[in-house]
Amino acid sequence: MPFGAAYNHLSAALVAHGLGDASAAEDHLARIDTIARETSSRWFDYLARFNPVRLGTSVDGDLQALAEALALGRSLESYSAPFLRREELAALLARALEADIERDYCREVICRLQLAPPAGREVPASWPYPVKIRTLGGFGVKLESASPGSGNRQRPLELLQAIIALGTRKVPVAQLCDALWPDLEGDLARQNLKTTLHRLRKHLGRDDSLLWREGCISINEDAVLVDALRFEQALTAALAAENDAQLREALQLYRGPFLPGENNAHWALSARLRLRNLYLKGVRRLLDHDLGAGDHEAFLHLAEQAVALEPLAEDIQSALIQAYLHSGRRGDAHLAYERCRAEFMARLGEMPASITEP
Repeated sequence: MPFGAAYNHLSAALVAHGLGDASAAEDHLARIDTIARETSSRWFDYLARFNPVRLGTSVDGDLQALAEALALGRSLESYSAPFLRREELAALLARALEADIERDYCREVICRLQLAPPAGREVPASWPYPVKIRTLGGFGVKLESASPGSGNRQRPLELLQAIIALGTRKVPVAQLCDALWPDLEGDLARQNLKTTLHRLRKHLGRDDSLLWREGCISINEDAVLVDALRFEQALTAALAAENDAQLREALQLYRGPFLPGENNAHWALSARLRLRNLYLKGVRRLLDHDLGAGDHEAFLHLAEQAVALEPLAEDIQSALIQAYLHSGRRGDAHLAYERCRAEFMARLGEMPASITEP
């Protein structure tokens, strides 16, 4: 009974592994290897390769072994992982995506099994979230596999924007009602919220995309990726760690103001200002570092990016113009001044006194 024997040896290997007996665990897996050779079964070979004894789930695991196991799984069209817990499988697939190993197959397994991203570690950019929401530099909703629901989406998407602007997590129902239906009585506003939330879930293609618990609504971060939240978390962590390399990576996540031209409600403006200030705080920290290190090219590159995204940051505009002058690039300084002047005159009707013509 090779099938039963292989599964029994795998079970015994996992038990031995859990008890810390690595030698016994490897002995049982070697027996599965023998059964695989004797029966010419690629499935038994897959069992021997794709398990936590041989692969582990840590970053230091054997990537070559993982690549071989995943290639075998792809060839078998296997989308299951016997004896691997879901969180272990998610960690293994995240490692594979980070190393660009069997990317399409890993993403297919994640989608089919609806795996949540691994907790306590950076999620790879290629992780296939069922729903991805862009709010920085523009607004958009991308669904990994489902098609958007039909019908009028304006109000449901406005609700989505409000939830994100008001914190993404545990946003009080009463606060959402006041934000979107300020002129309605409490019960009627709450009923409108329920209806709109139902339509929003249908549009996103997942009932678990938004969670209503204990009088609050949260975005399910296992299923929905929000760029603003990812940026805020990454930049806050980088500032706290005082890690310049991490800070540069986090700043790249900011692609422009929050919901530009989409919504000027008070809750949208408040979120836009909060995220803008956080971005500029990170930029100023790095500009000070680059200036102190004498790295003028890095200073210019970062300042140019910052004024392109936030042209009304007058201190950075002024610093950029002065940096061009100090680098002997007077023509670039004049061009930067003219661009700056055009932005301020168009948006505010006047030029700040702190920015002088070179």
